Amino acid sequence: MLHAEKYGQPDSVLHYSNLANILSETIDYKLGILKSLLQASIGFQQKNDFDTSITILKKLLSEKN
Repeated sequence: MLHAEKYGQPDSVLHYSNLANILSETIDYKLGILKSLLQASIGFQQKNDFDTSITILKKLLSEKN
């Protein structure tokens, strides 16, 4: 996560978090889905799209159970 925040390009972070989300959903890996959404929110923060990032983070908080 730190690498994505410091060195990742926003488009790459979003692309690979989307791929991770698709794969995690395919194999029904709940933790992978949550982590991919967290990475997506970081990608949107890097693009200064804070509304989308907040929406994703709120979804993560509701999914914590």
